Amino acid sequence: MPSSQVIPQAVSGADWSIPMPPAGGTIAGDRSGTLSLEYPSGTIALSLDDPTRLGLTLVISMGADNGVVTITADSGVNQAGNVEMPFTDVGDTVMLVSIRDTTTTYAWRIMGNDTITPADP
Repeated sequence: MPSSQVIPQAVSGADWSIPMPPAGGTIAGDRSGTLSLEYPSGTIALSLDDPTRLGLTLVISMGADNGVVTITADSGVNQAGNVEMPFTDVGDTVMLVSIRDTTTTYAWRIMGNDTITPADP
């Protein structure tokens, strides 16, 4: 199977679809799923809650190129501790997996991305 089909097959299906939050809203960290960003226009800011448990998978992609969507995670999405993920073009995609950050908390980590460059706010 080509690698381009692995991620969609791993997290596809209606039960995995996460509704797009309103501008200024929050993406919950309590489930696995896919989220397509399709806002009408402008600059949109979203928050991403820390995951609630180990092993969750979240795939976020830009489905409509009508501006910039910046997602700011509660904690770092990479070892450097970057929290911002800007989506600027259709096809921008990031795959996040939840890890144990300490003995009692969890964090998202980028396992794959296409043109997403994590940054500090």
